[in-house]
Amino acid sequence: MVSIHMTADLSQWATDDDILIRWLVNPDFGGSWSGVLVPMGPEHWGPESEEWVFHMQYATDDADAMQEEKVLGRMRASLGLPQDFDFTVHRISQWVMEGVISDKFRAGRVFFVGDAAHRHPPTGGLGLTSAIHDVYNLTWKLQAVLSGRPATDCWTPTRPSVNPSTRTTSTTRSRTR
Repeated sequence: MVSIHMTADLSQWATDDDILIRWLVNPDFGGSWSGVLVPMGPEHWGPESEEWVFHMQYATDDADAMQEEKVLGRMRASLGLPQDFDFTVHRISQWVMEGVISDKFRAGRVFFVGDAAHRHPPTGGLGLTSAIHDVYNLTWKLQAVLSGRPATDCWTPTRPSVNPSTRTTSTTRSRTR
């Protein structure tokens, strides 16, 4: 995956106020989708957003994903932007979409929650929800231990902090869009 964080006036192309995340299909780039356009505010949302992130899928061994001009050219083509369209790139980042859960959730006095315990695609917004669930789950257990209950009754290294179906759901959703 390649993500481009940019400042641009895309109001001419993103005209519908009712759409937050735009899944784009351009047959020239194959697959079920050629990009995802997400408004990032910061002052306005929807078509009037000042900042945007555009995500594109690349094969992990595709050298073009590391070449800024090729990435920006593909983004322009996917969005239908003219070559002289003015925008400011803040960052281009390459990343691998994955769904992983740690094989342990505790090391001595340290507990792993959130991204330290599990990572999955952002599809469905399950990351923050999972992290909050982790912390909520951990706090009642810590309270029980502080109240005198043995730690082994509350938390074991094999007890997952997140339901594995969350990882499966978000990974599946990201691939079927």
